[in-house]
Amino acid sequence: MKYKPLVLTALFVISSIALARLCRKATDGFAMSKIEGTLLPGIDQGCALPPEEIFTGPLTYFGRGLQCFAFLSADGQYVLKVLNNCNHHKAALCRWIPGMQEAGKAAEEKAAQLFESYEIAFNELREETGLIYVHLHPTEHLQKRVTLIDRLGIAHSLDLDKMGFMVQKRAALFYPYLADRRDQGDLAGAQKAVEATIQALLARCKKGIWDNDPLFRTNFGFAEGRPVEIDVGSFSHDPSSRQPAVYAPEIRRITASLKDWAAKNYPELSLFIEEKVQEVR
Repeated sequence: MKYKPLVLTALFVISSIALARLCRKATDGFAMSKIEGTLLPGIDQGCALPPEEIFTGPLTYFGRGLQCFAFLSADGQYVLKVLNNCNHHKAALCRWIPGMQEAGKAAEEKAAQLFESYEIAFNELREETGLIYVHLHPTEHLQKRVTLIDRLGIAHSLDLDKMGFMVQKRAALFYPYLADRRDQGDLAGAQKAVEATIQALLARCKKGIWDNDPLFRTNFGFAEGRPVEIDVGSFSHDPSSRQPAVYAPEIRRITASLKDWAAKNYPELSLFIEEKVQEVR
């Protein structure tokens, strides 16, 4: 009997951990506490409003990445990306834990890098990313609330002036888009899409902007028939990327996975991809 308290304590701990994991899986990790405190001090430079269409109805949970939770507008045309405060929270927490100051500093630097990338994407790559609005600093002029419907169907009211978020055109993922062209027998359309994508990569490099996470499978897509980089959290300025000696091998590296996918799933497209990549000079 003397072991009973220990057994009950162990069962309680195990049950709590299991319940927490179950809740996380059910919600995909989304919670209002994770999107609060995501704004940086400063003055918002623009007074434009996000597209009015995004306010016409509740936004439903669409998915998540490491940096954001995504919600789809009622008309299906826009994605509201609400920023995740994981780095801000980690940095604040580490300030109070002995020996964790370096980890806190790293989290602060990561948050700053992300915000710099968002600004690069909006200010210099708006067409290439499909971004149409970015809100990174506290404001008072929006005066709008939206309703978010999470994965469990629970509604949450969001004050846009107080939250970090981005509005992006909804994009079809890269490989499913090409597969759809294949299934429709539209080789010309697939070739056009590939060529436009390679030209977009080249244009970005020539602007002196580097992408640290150029994955076609998850981070590229097509919006209104145009190639876009869906993930906007990996950009940085790098003037050396303007040089052919830098951007030509980089584009070959980025498109290697595309060529592998085409060889397995769309052989008719493989030679065209190789030809267009070799034309990059």
